[in-house]
Amino acid sequence: MKKIAHSVVVALALFLPAASLRAQAMDALTRLVRDKDAHVRINAVRSLATYGPSALQALRASSRDEDPNVRIAAAQVSQQS
Repeated sequence: MKKIAHSVVVALALFLPAASLRAQAMDALTRLVRDKDAHVRINAVRSLATYGPSALQALRASSRDEDPNVRIAAAQVSQQS
């Protein structure tokens, strides 16, 4: 799944106009915080942190994730904001 997620991000960067890239990437990352792989969710949480207030809902949901490492990542990025 990690390779697929990476491929999605690369494809978005190559084929979408720059103006819509942010929204498309945000949508992709919001979906990835619900991925079955905890490592994918952790990386999505860390990436979402760069989107500021618009990512708060997804970050809050991640703070209640079943995996403690995802919850830790969500707490860490919340403290940085």
